[in-house]
Amino acid sequence: MSFFNKKNIISGYKYLSVYNSQNFKDQISLHNTDSHFSLLKNTNLSSVGFYKDWVSMSLHRGTESWGAGENIQLGINQNSDPYNYISLASNYGNLRVRYIHGFLERSDENINRYLTAKGIEWTNKKSLVIGFSESIIYSGYNRSFEIGYLNPLSFHLETELNNRLNITGNNNSNAIWQFHLDLFIIKKLRFSLNYLIDEFVLDRDIEIGKEHGSALSMRISTVLIKNEKLSQNIYLKIIKVGTPTFRHSNGQNNFVLNMSPLGWSEGSDIDYISVGSNILNFKNFMFGIEIGGKEIGSESILKRPYDPYKDYKKGSFPSGNTEKNNFLKSYFECSINSLTSIYMNVNIENKLDQEIQIGFSRIIFNKKDLD
Repeated sequence: MSFFNKKNIISGYKYLSVYNSQNFKDQISLHNTDSHFSLLKNTNLSSVGFYKDWVSMSLHRGTESWGAGENIQLGINQNSDPYNYISLASNYGNLRVRYIHGFLERSDENINRYLTAKGIEWTNKKSLVIGFSESIIYSGYNRSFEIGYLNPLSFHLETELNNRLNITGNNNSNAIWQFHLDLFIIKKLRFSLNYLIDEFVLDRDIEIGKEHGSALSMRISTVLIKNEKLSQNIYLKIIKVGTPTFRHSNGQNNFVLNMSPLGWSEGSDIDYISVGSNILNFKNFMFGIEIGGKEIGSESILKRPYDPYKDYKKGSFPSGNTEKNNFLKSYFECSINSLTSIYMNVNIENKLDQEIQIGFSRIIFNKKDLD
């Protein structure tokens, strides 16, 4: 019997890198279907792996999204640039465990950069999901991956602290921890929360005046309309990311990839609030609009992605001379048929900065049964 004929064993997918909608990924992802292979043109994202009952192991060129809510994940977010990584996941009863080890870009100075993360979630399978995750970026001159970080059962903080004390370690890794919660308070009201800590202060007697970085994101949404043809929701988002968050004393360990955030796309040193609405026609289109305001500090990681933090002592937030912007974001997607769709994204800030993206996607090969 051919290995490919065994259902739920081997699968792979590719999708357009310019399209980051999770709904679109789920539409053509093969994780939750019988084994098949889909191929789209103009893509640099892919996955292949072993999936069986309660465990999966896979190789990826893509992105991850860890945390609660929709597009409010802080440390690792699906809107980052893609990277290569291996993953291991297990679902057993009410528990879900995830582990990844990623290979980030190599700098011009031959600095190798890596990402490793693991998390655990518990759900009552009705209205509640709670979870905790730990993520680390480590780097070094021609550095190979660390065996300690390849162990999904180890506590990565221990590995980081040991590295600081031995000959191979000179404060060359940066760890963050994130707690998340997703709760349906009533049938149509959803509350999502992420809280992140960066550069945890273990001993305040030694590290006098030092403060850890932190971030908070939450989203409250409710369904206004839901029937067989149409669904509409409205939501409120509040996100605060501290000044030193995602930075490190070694700038190569900042949570960035290719000059852009690895986590939430708006970066750090920011106070953000917005309201919005999404409309989904189950037949052929999606539409969304979001309006809000944000205050950005002078130490935003968007401005100097690989600079180390200046200090971790508590100061004003957002820091320095802040920039206040109002914005409007909108997107539209329409499916022409089961294989082809067109989309448009519009971003406007303070009537000055405008960005419009228009494109289409098409599946050019889709075969459910591989012989």
